Amino acid sequence: QAVGAQASGLVSSFCCRLPHHNMRALAALLLLPAQGAALRVHSACSCLTWKDVYASRNVRCGMGHELAVWKDRVDREALPEKAPSGWDFFDEFCTRFYMQVSSSKCFNVRFGSPSQQWCYVSPECEGAERVPDADAAIKMCGEGDHFQNATTPEELNQMGTDMNLERGLLGKLSYAMDGKKWNEVESASGLDDDALFDSHTMESFYGLKWGGRKEVTPEGKAKFDEVEASGIPTIFDADNGHGGGTVVYGSKIYLFRPLDETHGMGYVCYKGC
Repeated sequence: QAVGAQASGLVSSFCCRLPHHNMRALAALLLLPAQGAALRVHSACSCLTWKDVYASRNVRCGMGHELAVWKDRVDREALPEKAPSGWDFFDEFCTRFYMQVSSSKCFNVRFGSPSQQWCYVSPECEGAERVPDADAAIKMCGEGDHFQNATTPEELNQMGTDMNLERGLLGKLSYAMDGKKWNEVESASGLDDDALFDSHTMESFYGLKWGGRKEVTPEGKAKFDEVEASGIPTIFDADNGHGGGTVVYGSKIYLFRPLDETHGMGYVCYKGC
């Protein structure tokens, strides 16, 4: 009986132990196809590097949202075959901007607020909109993507240097832009007169002179306070719409000014730095 009991115990031990390990192994094996599928979906929906899309995936710049400030999703036949094209608008947004970007971060669909950002992905990405006759699709960016509006103005300046991008356009395609001009809210900013004068540098290049500090209006103060409290980097554009505007980023204020003799115009912190 003792031997029988020992044998029974051994059987009982193996009955309980081996299936437990086998079950874990089986569960792991069953998960592999699902994990592999998830990885493929994630990879297919990962944003592609902008300049590579135009170079190797048969996409012409403008077939997506690149020219949406003029016309969205332009047909291939209506777009230049070569760059530079001699079409100033196309060359500003495509030849000298998107086609130079060696990053896969998401850009604004158009100027404005709130900013909605997008990128190109593989045509295998579920839910993305296929670009006709091209090896790419258009995706609106979401959780897990890398957004340009999450970068700091200092990072934008460096990106402009590294990729030879015009920083004013880079800012407006990265950040939200409010409908009010800077001169409508500047008196609520807390900047002194010298700083406010500097904030109109871009207009001065076009012969426009700053007329001095205006009285703070309730609407201007409410708007400035709202943007400051949001913590979302937001541009208030120049009077004439040129340049990168003034960025309010929480308690920080960045003016669009000359950086130095070699790096052109960019964002310079004037408050809360």
